[in-house]
Amino acid sequence: MAIATVTFRRCLVNSSEAGKDEAQIGSRVFFDLNVGGQEFIDVYADVTQATQEEGSPLFVTPPQGYDGPLNLQVFQGLVEFYYRQATGNSA
Repeated sequence: MAIATVTFRRCLVNSSEAGKDEAQIGSRVFFDLNVGGQEFIDVYADVTQATQEEGSPLFVTPPQGYDGPLNLQVFQGLVEFYYRQATGNSA
């Protein structure tokens, strides 16, 4: 299996494209992805969280702009860690 490197670029919090509505906060995390030497630039994943529940879990979509093999559980954990650090959301 190839090694993947994720380089996070930015996070748009309360992004309407990522599913923001009255019941949930939708955010979009942008990053570059290098898989086995192949570069995928400005790939993104959407992150949603219920707005009414403190400490509610995050839902992270698979990366948009890359459809190759990926350990989705590890990827989602990395995005969640970055999102919580970027937003100060330790819930």
